[in-house]
Amino acid sequence: MRHLYIIGNGFDIHHKINTGYLQFREWLEINNTSVLMTIDELFGFCNNNWWKEFEKNLANAIISDIVQEEVTENYPDFGSDAFRDREWYDAEHAVENRLSYAYDDIRSAFQEWITNLEKGDKSRKIKISTKNSLFLSFNYTNTLEYLYGINNKDILYIHGKAGCEDELVLGHGASYNDIQKLLNNSYPTNLEEGDDFITQRAKDAAICGVLNQKKDVTKIIKKNEDWFKKLKDVTHVHFYGHSFGDVDLPYFRKILSSVSPTAHIEISAYCEKDKITVDNFMSDENIGKNRYKIINLEDKLMTRIPLKLLHAITLILTWATLSPVFVYLAKRWESISKKLRTFLLLISPLMIVVYIVFCLAVYCVYDSYHRKYRFADNQAIERITGIKFPKLKLVDYVKGASSFTGDFNDSLTLKMQEPVSDATCNYLDSLISSGNKEWTKRDGEYNFSIMWGNGMPAPEGEHDNEDIAFSLSFTEGSKTISINYGYW
Repeated sequence: MRHLYIIGNGFDIHHKINTGYLQFREWLEINNTSVLMTIDELFGFCNNNWWKEFEKNLANAIISDIVQEEVTENYPDFGSDAFRDREWYDAEHAVENRLSYAYDDIRSAFQEWITNLEKGDKSRKIKISTKNSLFLSFNYTNTLEYLYGINNKDILYIHGKAGCEDELVLGHGASYNDIQKLLNNSYPTNLEEGDDFITQRAKDAAICGVLNQKKDVTKIIKKNEDWFKKLKDVTHVHFYGHSFGDVDLPYFRKILSSVSPTAHIEISAYCEKDKITVDNFMSDENIGKNRYKIINLEDKLMTRIPLKLLHAITLILTWATLSPVFVYLAKRWESISKKLRTFLLLISPLMIVVYIVFCLAVYCVYDSYHRKYRFADNQAIERITGIKFPKLKLVDYVKGASSFTGDFNDSLTLKMQEPVSDATCNYLDSLISSGNKEWTKRDGEYNFSIMWGNGMPAPEGEHDNEDIAFSLSFTEGSKTISINYGYW
């Protein structure tokens, strides 16, 4: 498994490096207003949209004005005794020099700006496989080396690297015909007479001056042919921070034709428009959607892993709170503020504690009620003893202390509507005389005692998994029944 990372300008922007062309203009406004004036003179009024496409617009110099101005100023005076043959080319040379100086000043300022950019934000690092990987950077910055510790020999800075002797490759993608058409639209040739020699030479110089600013992708690819041959065993390709503009597409085609034909492709996209551009490119290259995946660099953040874990914990906690509001907010984790995230993390455990305390309180109330009334009715006593007593009423309950293991011993005093009948007493006497072990009688007091659980069967309606000790006593002719019971 071998990875290839193709790094674009969006990668630096993701790391909070101000490499956008609008930031270049802002830098010029503070540090080099003369170059800013040169750009305005060469290209006309340059608004934000123009600056966003800075490289592409290097082809759109208003060379018609330059040609007219230099031809007018340098047109030879053929009737003068001072005329020399070299004056035939003065306008041509003037156009060449004017464009050359202007573009050189722009390039020089651009290189100074790039060299002085601040380093990237380490907290914005994303997950990258550095072992046995190759890196192709379209950027001029050393972000890969500074933030990720990538060895310089593993990185191809295909457009040069700032801060060293490299000449930075900066340019448009327009052809000779594109530039010629632009010039002819604003400075058309006389259809009847054509341009004179002076004007034609000046026009050609202007077209070539702009054409010299072209990014010669074919030449750059050929220059790095040996490097592209190394890609044949690449199995995973990652395009990070690219807009897939036309000028860079030949590079991408070269890369995709050089790597393994089954290589998995991962592409970062900043917005929906970028996703559409990527899909269109892949479709044009006959690459199916099963081979590539579009991702957001935000999802690759190294800090994202603990954040995802934190989000999962918060979601579980909010579900545990049973609060629809908290659950809704947790599901909208990405869109809520950090303060609200912190609030959710803090309040969710507190709410859980409140719920636990509440549940324990409810359980304690239920347990107390259950312990008090479990054996305080006729049906329960009849099930356990097998004897039907007159209607009973609870008159007293003494709750015994509970041990750490949950053992307890409670007592009840019940009032019968009338004393136990003689027939029932005679029946009990016969049980006792026949050797019944649960019923006993002493000094006119009847006693019933039973234990269940821990291997001993429970009476009907009770549970074998409860270890219960139960005893009942009443005196013949009395209306009072005493009951003792508890876990053992």
